[in-house]
Amino acid sequence: MAIRGKLEHLRLFMVFRSILERRLSGVLTLQSGSVIKRAEIVNGYPVRTASNQRQDGLVYALVEEGLISSTEEVELRQQAQATRTPVDIMVVRMGLVAPRRLAAIQRRVARHLLLEPFGWQDGAYQFEDAVIRPDQGAQGIDLVDLLVEAAGRYIPGPAATEFVNRYARQLVAPTDFAAHHAARFDQLFPTPNTRSMLEAPTPFELIARVRGDREMAAREVTVLVLSGMARYQSTISKAPGEVAAPSEPPRPVTGTIRRVARPANIAGTATAHPSVGPGAAPPVYVSRTSGPPAAVAPPGMTSGVRRA
Repeated sequence: MAIRGKLEHLRLFMVFRSILERRLSGVLTLQSGSVIKRAEIVNGYPVRTASNQRQDGLVYALVEEGLISSTEEVELRQQAQATRTPVDIMVVRMGLVAPRRLAAIQRRVARHLLLEPFGWQDGAYQFEDAVIRPDQGAQGIDLVDLLVEAAGRYIPGPAATEFVNRYARQLVAPTDFAAHHAARFDQLFPTPNTRSMLEAPTPFELIARVRGDREMAAREVTVLVLSGMARYQSTISKAPGEVAAPSEPPRPVTGTIRRVARPANIAGTATAHPSVGPGAAPPVYVSRTSGPPAAVAPPGMTSGVRRA
C-alpha cells in the first residue's frame, strides 16, 4: 500500500523522520513538475537514488569535476550500453576513476539529489512499502545529517520563529541523535550553540535568553527538532482555561503502512506510480552510495532494484 501526499511546508522533513523512526523499507518518489527523484530505502536509510535529470547522474558529476573528458563520456556510455554494464562499474573497468574516489562521488551525488527537494515550492511524494535488497557493502545515507543540512539551508529565520512560537509552551529535549550527530550540527552553527547547551528538557524562552539571540536560538531549535536531534516534550504549566499545545509537531505521514503481499514493482515507465503523472519518463540517472551497482536501468524509472 502506498502513502502519498503534497510536499507542503516542512512536510518532507516529517516524511523522512517517519521513515527513519519506523525503520521502513521501500521506495520514496518525489516529484515537482517534470522532475522525478527516487530513493530506495532499507531500514530507514536510503541506499540507492535515481532521477530523470541528467545533472543528477554520476557521469555528469565526473565531467563537471574534470575527471573525465567529453570524449571519454561518450565512449563510457557506449561501452556501458553495448555490454549492459552499469556505468559506475565501467568507470572503474576503464580505469577512469579509482574505486574509493568514485564511491565518495557517488555518495555526494546521491546526497545532493535528496537535498534539492527540500527547496521545492510545491510537489508531491509517495512512499511504497517494499522489500529492497541493498548492494553488497552499501552504506546508507545518514538521514539525520541530511535533515540537519536541509533545515539549515532551507528554513529561513522568520519560518523558524513561527515554528518555535507554535510550540511555545513545550519543553525542548535532546534525543540520542544529538550526541551522535553533534559534529554536523556544529559545522552549521559553531559552538557555543543550543545543542551544546541543551542537556535536559528546557523552555525555549530560557534557551533564547542564554543564547542572547532569540532569532538564532529559534533557527537552532528548529533544525534540532526537524532533524530528530531534539523533540518537544511535556508542557509548561498553562494559564487557567488555556488548552495545552500538542506534545510534539503533528506528523503529516498518517495512517499505517502495511506490508505488501509481494514487493512493489517500480519497473517500467513513471506511470507505474500514480504520483508521478502521465507519460513515459526520460532516461533515469542512478546513484548508489557505495558497493557494486545493480543491473543497468532501462529507459523509464527503473533503478536496478533487486528484490529479496
